[in-house]
Amino acid sequence: MKNGTDQGFDQHFNAQLVVDQHSRLVVSTSLSAHPNDQREVELTLDAIPAALGIPAAAALDAGFFSAANIQACERRGIDPYIAPGREAHRLTLQDLLAPVPAPPPETASPRVQMAYKLRTGPAPT
Repeated sequence: MKNGTDQGFDQHFNAQLVVDQHSRLVVSTSLSAHPNDQREVELTLDAIPAALGIPAAAALDAGFFSAANIQACERRGIDPYIAPGREAHRLTLQDLLAPVPAPPPETASPRVQMAYKLRTGPAPT
């Protein structure tokens, strides 16, 4: 990363944790020199020990959002929940009580589809 004090470059690392939702225990870690989280999903999923099995779902923040990362999760049979961007922390009561929007068309971008999924929850089975 660029060093703001002397305009040089410093070596930094990107650490990821996999945490079990129910026990809140760290079950896996990964470390890379990638400057952001975009390329971390597959490396981190690969680091989960086979003895633990495949997680049913993954919740990831907006730094991980990309169509490739959605597909990487789905290829492994993992239901991805990846924030497509940042939202205001303080929604109004009107926002919270607004009716559920109509589903986007199948041709909608992955960002639009994920935003709808996060707003409405998983599809009924």
